[in-house]
Amino acid sequence: MTIIETEFLFTDTVEIESITFDDGTPAEMYIGDIVPVSATVLPENAPYRYYDITSSDVGVVEVIRVADGDDFSFYLKAKDAGDITLTAKSLADERVTAETQISVKEGVNKTELQELVER
Repeated sequence: MTIIETEFLFTDTVEIESITFDDGTPAEMYIGDIVPVSATVLPENAPYRYYDITSSDVGVVEVIRVADGDDFSFYLKAKDAGDITLTAKSLADERVTAETQISVKEGVNKTELQELVER
Protein backbone atom coordinates (compact mmCIF):
# COMPACT_ATOMS: atom_id res chain seq x y z
CA MET A 1 0.00 0.00 0.00
CA THR A 2 1.25 3.48 -0.80
CA ILE A 3 0.26 6.87 0.50
CA ILE A 4 -1.60 7.52 -2.75
CA GLU A 5 -3.96 4.66 -1.91
CA THR A 6 -4.78 6.03 1.57
CA GLU A 7 -7.97 7.95 2.11
CA PHE A 8 -8.58 9.99 5.27
CA LEU A 9 -12.14 10.51 6.43
CA PHE A 10 -13.02 12.94 9.17
CA THR A 11 -16.40 12.18 10.63
CA ASP A 12 -16.32 14.12 13.90
CA THR A 13 -16.94 17.81 13.53
CA VAL A 14 -17.57 19.95 16.55
CA GLU A 15 -19.03 23.36 15.85
CA ILE A 16 -18.18 26.40 17.92
CA GLU A 17 -21.19 27.27 20.11
CA SER A 18 -20.16 30.44 21.89
CA ILE A 19 -17.39 32.76 23.01
CA THR A 20 -17.37 34.79 26.22
CA PHE A 21 -14.97 37.21 27.84
CA ASP A 22 -13.32 35.78 30.94
CA ASP A 23 -13.64 37.26 34.42
CA GLY A 24 -11.31 40.18 34.89
CA THR A 25 -12.29 41.95 31.68
CA PRO A 26 -12.52 45.58 32.81
CA ALA A 27 -15.63 47.71 32.41
CA GLU A 28 -13.54 50.82 32.99
CA MET A 29 -9.91 51.79 32.60
CA TYR A 30 -7.79 54.90 33.04
CA ILE A 31 -5.46 56.39 30.46
CA GLY A 32 -2.14 54.54 30.63
CA ASP A 33 -3.59 51.30 32.07
CA ILE A 34 -2.41 48.04 30.50
CA VAL A 35 -4.50 45.01 31.50
CA PRO A 36 -4.64 41.39 30.31
CA VAL A 37 -7.84 40.19 28.67
CA SER A 38 -8.93 36.75 27.48
CA ALA A 39 -11.94 34.85 26.24
CA THR A 40 -13.21 31.28 26.29
CA VAL A 41 -14.48 29.44 23.22
CA LEU A 42 -16.99 26.64 23.85
CA PRO A 43 -17.36 23.71 23.66
CA GLU A 44 -14.08 22.68 25.23
CA ASN A 45 -13.71 19.73 22.85
CA ALA A 46 -13.78 21.91 19.73
CA PRO A 47 -10.62 21.23 17.72
CA TYR A 48 -9.92 24.89 16.84
CA ARG A 49 -10.59 27.21 19.80
CA TYR A 50 -8.54 30.20 18.66
CA TYR A 51 -10.00 33.70 18.71
CA ASP A 52 -9.11 37.33 18.04
CA ILE A 53 -9.93 40.43 20.08
CA THR A 54 -10.43 43.85 18.49
CA SER A 55 -11.28 47.36 19.68
CA SER A 56 -13.86 49.56 17.97
CA ASP A 57 -11.49 52.55 18.37
CA VAL A 58 -7.75 51.86 18.59
CA GLY A 59 -7.18 55.52 19.44
CA VAL A 60 -8.96 54.93 22.77
CA VAL A 61 -8.01 51.31 23.55
CA GLU A 62 -5.37 49.39 21.65
CA VAL A 63 -5.35 45.57 21.69
CA ILE A 64 -1.82 44.17 21.98
CA ARG A 65 -1.27 40.56 20.83
CA VAL A 66 1.74 38.72 22.22
CA ALA A 67 2.81 35.32 20.89
CA ASP A 68 2.80 32.82 23.76
CA GLY A 69 4.03 29.47 22.44
CA ASP A 70 1.29 28.05 20.23
CA ASP A 71 -1.20 30.61 21.51
CA PHE A 72 -1.58 34.36 21.93
CA SER A 73 -2.00 36.55 25.00
CA PHE A 74 -4.01 39.76 24.67
CA TYR A 75 -3.54 43.03 26.55
CA LEU A 76 -5.55 46.25 26.47
CA LYS A 77 -3.75 49.59 26.52
CA ALA A 78 -5.89 52.64 27.34
CA LYS A 79 -4.66 55.55 25.23
CA ASP A 80 -7.37 58.24 25.43
CA ALA A 81 -10.63 58.97 27.23
CA GLY A 82 -13.78 57.59 25.63
CA ASP A 83 -16.00 54.55 25.26
CA ILE A 84 -15.29 51.54 23.05
CA THR A 85 -16.74 48.17 22.19
CA LEU A 86 -14.37 45.24 22.62
CA THR A 87 -15.14 42.28 20.35
CA ALA A 88 -13.94 38.68 20.63
CA LYS A 89 -14.42 36.60 17.49
CA SER A 90 -13.90 32.88 16.96
CA LEU A 91 -11.43 32.24 14.16
CA ALA A 92 -13.09 28.93 13.33
CA ASP A 93 -16.53 30.51 12.87
CA GLU A 94 -16.49 34.30 12.50
CA ARG A 95 -20.24 34.44 13.13
CA VAL A 96 -19.60 33.55 16.79
CA THR A 97 -18.71 36.74 18.64
CA ALA A 98 -18.91 38.38 22.06
CA GLU A 99 -18.91 42.08 22.86
CA THR A 100 -18.34 44.16 25.97
CA GLN A 101 -18.23 47.90 26.61
CA ILE A 102 -15.22 49.65 28.16
CA SER A 103 -15.11 53.23 29.36
CA VAL A 104 -11.70 54.93 29.56
CA LYS A 105 -11.43 57.79 32.02
CA GLU A 106 -8.89 60.56 32.43
CA GLY A 107 -6.78 60.66 35.56
CA VAL A 108 -4.83 58.04 37.45
CA ASN A 109 -6.03 54.59 38.44
CA LYS A 110 -6.03 54.63 42.26
CA THR A 111 -7.60 51.19 42.77
CA GLU A 112 -4.48 49.45 44.10
CA LEU A 113 -3.55 52.43 46.28
CA GLN A 114 -7.06 52.50 47.75
CA GLU A 115 -6.87 48.77 48.54
CA LEU A 116 -3.58 49.31 50.41
CA VAL A 117 -5.03 52.21 52.41
CA GLU A 118 -8.06 50.15 53.42
CA ARG A 119 -5.93 47.33 54.90
